[in-house]
Amino acid sequence: MWSRLSCLLTAACALAIASDGDLPTVTRKWRLPGEINAHQPVVAPVLSPDGSILYFSRKYFPGNVGGSSDPDDIWFARRTSDSTWGPPERLDALNTPQSDVLFGFAADGKTALVQRGSGNGETEHFVLARQVGQTWTFEPITIEGYTNRSSYYYAFMTPDMRTLILSLQGPDSFGGLDLYVSHRIGESLTWTTPRNLGSTVNTPGMESSPFLARDGRTLYYATTGYGSNGKYDIVMTRRLDDSWEQWSQPIVLPEPINTPEMDLCWWLFPTGDTAVYISSDDGAARMGIYLATLEKKYQPLPLSSWTVRFAFNSSALPPLAVPDSIVQILRHARRITIAGHTDSIGSDEYNKQLSLARAQSVRDYLRRRGIDASRMKTEGYGKTRPMAPNESDEGRALNRRVEIEWEQ
Repeated sequence: MWSRLSCLLTAACALAIASDGDLPTVTRKWRLPGEINAHQPVVAPVLSPDGSILYFSRKYFPGNVGGSSDPDDIWFARRTSDSTWGPPERLDALNTPQSDVLFGFAADGKTALVQRGSGNGETEHFVLARQVGQTWTFEPITIEGYTNRSSYYYAFMTPDMRTLILSLQGPDSFGGLDLYVSHRIGESLTWTTPRNLGSTVNTPGMESSPFLARDGRTLYYATTGYGSNGKYDIVMTRRLDDSWEQWSQPIVLPEPINTPEMDLCWWLFPTGDTAVYISSDDGAARMGIYLATLEKKYQPLPLSSWTVRFAFNSSALPPLAVPDSIVQILRHARRITIAGHTDSIGSDEYNKQLSLARAQSVRDYLRRRGIDASRMKTEGYGKTRPMAPNESDEGRALNRRVEIEWEQ
């Protein structure tokens, strides 16, 4: 299953370390009222890309497809104002009598990463659920070398569908659940063997419910490795380079975000200053879905660049490579530089032309989205500026890219 406690087990926070004297206070934290929290446990809150729909799973709820013996069904509620949500509705197209948990959406809001399993941790598997009109199709994905020694697990998919961050207990875990990264291979439905994020992120305890912010650097997750009597706290760290191995020291988010009880399953709204997550009241200790606002120092970094990955020997722009949120930012940018790069396979001249063609395909897409061409400059560097060693398939994949940089 994705665990009997599902998200009642999962996260960590890093950036600049504040002294006790200047620890920030959260502007506000509040429990979602009404029907959303009427049945417990509710787990795995996930927002649609625009933040207008809240998805979550209800465990062993009589209203699930399989009734009170159904481990997890996916439900949703629509946002009606800044502070109110409509009644929960069951997402029948994605549910079965077994365990069904939604872990996130691609940037288009029509492709979701869904877990399906028996609910006992023995047969979990991930599928891509794609909405076409009023119907959904389901495509199982393959994660090479996926091994999980725990009955608990969690997953996060980046909006461009290129990267998975997984919570599992692998052969090289530092304790129980650890966080791992896995990258999509081309446009296939196969992702690479999960790679441990290292001892800065992972502890001898448990790490779960990862959420990578839109800046591609700021990672929030739940961890038992920082006190709270072995219960989960939300922490934050920042990725320091593109290796996925170098991270800033995680920082535990302050009270009242974290409590003496379980705090996990963190998900940010598109604004980056408000989150939805699993927590409890300070006094009554009622578990459920809560909202909290974040002081600026705990928010994701302001975006000033975006990277697009390309398939081998191709200048075709992958679907969802430049999400709407980036296009909106670029519409207000004064200057935009679009730089193409390649791996080391092929001649210098060929790679120079390929890198420029990649940059031009991004420019052409942005022009079609209404961005003035006079503000865009394209460059092709071929294989002269690798961001990773070219000795491995993974390194070469990182080098096949276009970097979009802008000034506001």
